Order: sequence, then structure tokens, then C-alpha cells
Amino acid sequence: MGEKNQFGIDPESTVDSTINGEVAPDNPEATDNQEKATTPAEDSEQQTGSCSDGEQNAESSSPSSASASSQQEDVATGEMKAEIEKIRRDIAESVEASKKIFTELREIHKLYHNEFAGRLKSMQDELDAYHKTDRGHAFDGILSAIARIYGNNETLVNEIADPKTQKHVKYMLLDILDLLEEYGVQRLKSNPGDKRNTRHCQVLERIPTDDPALHDTVVASHNSGFYMENRTIVKEMVDIYLYERPSTPEAEEATPVCAANNTITEHNN
Repeated sequence: MGEKNQFGIDPESTVDSTINGEVAPDNPEATDNQEKATTPAEDSEQQTGSCSDGEQNAESSSPSSASASSQQEDVATGEMKAEIEKIRRDIAESVEASKKIFTELREIHKLYHNEFAGRLKSMQDELDAYHKTDRGHAFDGILSAIARIYGNNETLVNEIADPKTQKHVKYMLLDILDLLEEYGVQRLKSNPGDKRNTRHCQVLERIPTDDPALHDTVVASHNSGFYMENRTIVKEMVDIYLYERPSTPEAEEATPVCAANNTITEHNN
């Protein structure tokens, strides 16, 4: 049993070592095979260890990545808020600028309107003056003032007791009439019973009358009127008659009948 073969290997020891999982140190080839046999297991263990290390690294890196993403979101939110605030400021500045521009435009429009209105009025006045001159109305104001002087003082002649002074006043009034007639102004003085000139006369008082022939005729004239062509320079103030239809006999007779009927009605009640 303890004999060795020709290769110097003890069979019993070899079997025992094989059963026990050991390899004789004297056989180098067996040792190499044992090392080669154990290498895949070690590789698998190393791979498993590396995977577990990767998972641990992934697990350890996941909180850091979450914190980084939250920081990025905070930064983006802050930038967005800053942009919104800037837009609000820009809008407020635009509104203030628009208000200022509108106020300035309104002031410019007001100044332009006043200037334009003033120039337009000046042009209109010049045009009216030209039309008056063209139509012979340029001296209407002066002629009207002179005519009023005559009308206010024409009765003064009869109130002066001194004949010499009365004569001078009479001549002065005649000179005024000549001046007015020279510029085409005609005098209007109505006599009692004359038909009223509806264009150049103004009624002061209306006196009732039952004569239809006296209707709208002059009772009295209070001043002289003046006119030029169809234009009135000074109106003549007059009192006129106003015709009023008298009550008819039939109406007078109808009144007692109505009264009698009312009396009968009251009696019956």
C-alpha cells in the first residue's frame, strides 16, 4: 500500500489529497489546474463585488444628484422671477412715459388750437371788414352814432327859449342831416295816421281801437329813424293803433239764455 510507482507518486496519498480537495505539492501540473479552476470563481466574486460597489456608488450619488437638480431649479426660478420683475418695471416705465407724452401732446394741441383759433378769428374779422367795405357797410357804426345824436337832440329846438340859440341848434341838426344824406342815409319820421313801416319802425305801445281802418297806423312818433337802402341804421319808436273786434249782439243775447238755463238747473236741484 505504501509503495510508490515508477513515477515516485504514492497512490494512497494522491487519493487522500484528492478526496480532501488538496493537490500534492509535488505535482506542478495539478497545482496549475487547481489555480486555473479557482480563477473563474474568483472572477465572478470580483464582478459581484464591483457590481455591488457600483450600486453603492449609485446609491451614494443619487442624493447628491437630487440636491444638484433642486439647486438648478432654484436658480432657474430665481432667474425667472428676476425677468418678470424686470418686465414689470419696464411696463411701469412705459406707462409713465406714455402719460407724459400724452400730457405734452395735449398741451401742444391746446396751444395749437388757441393759436389757430386766434388766427382764424383775425382772418374772419378781416374778411368781414372787406365785405363791409365792398358792400358800403364800412361806415355803418359811425353813421349810426351820428344818427343817434340827431334823434336824441331833435326835440331840443322846441325847448330852447332864446331864438338865437334855437336857430343855431336848428342849423346844427340840419348839418347832421346833410352829412347823413351825403353817405346815403335817409331819415324816417312818421306822422300820426301814417301806416307803420314794419321794417324800420319799432312799436312801443299798442292802443286798442274798434276802427279797422286805424289798425297798425301811427299814433305818435318818439324819434326819427334812419335807414340806408334796406338796412336799418336807427329804428323809429312809435305808438300804433291795434284793432280789436267788438262783441256781437248775438253773443250778448246768448249770455242771459245761458244764465237762465243755469238758474233752472239750480232750481231743479
